Amino acid sequence: EVLILDEPTSGLDPNQLEDIRSLIRKIGKEKSVLLSTHIMQEVEAICDRVIIIKKGEIVADDSMSHLKEEAVSEVVFFHVNGKLNTELIQAISGVTKVKGISSGKYLISANKGSGITSELSKLASRESLDIEELRKEERRLEDVFKSLTK
Repeated sequence: EVLILDEPTSGLDPNQLEDIRSLIRKIGKEKSVLLSTHIMQEVEAICDRVIIIKKGEIVADDSMSHLKEEAVSEVVFFHVNGKLNTELIQAISGVTKVKGISSGKYLISANKGSGITSELSKLASRESLDIEELRKEERRLEDVFKSLTK
């Protein structure tokens, strides 16, 4: 009634990977499948429920969608029509990390609920820059895993 798989996709080529994912999903409709892996992309592609273990202790046990929603931080892509000093972005309350991607493009991590998008809009206005794009990035399970196990 329970199938336990340890790193079942390790070393597979893309065609084999697609086949094994399909097989795991099919079996999962009839049996409980326990998948042990460090490859978060596999977990996202196959699993409905996730348990994250840190040093032998369960630190998360929830649905994939709920884990991503409940993450403590959010990531925002910010693109303006000119160069902006990253120190100005870093100075915004709640910002934890700023990564300049290219001229005028930034990836920003901030505490969830910090109102980062409105603060970035205000910053662009103060600096007389037009916003080309401002969007929240979808959280990846890898980000959630890192935040829970560091």
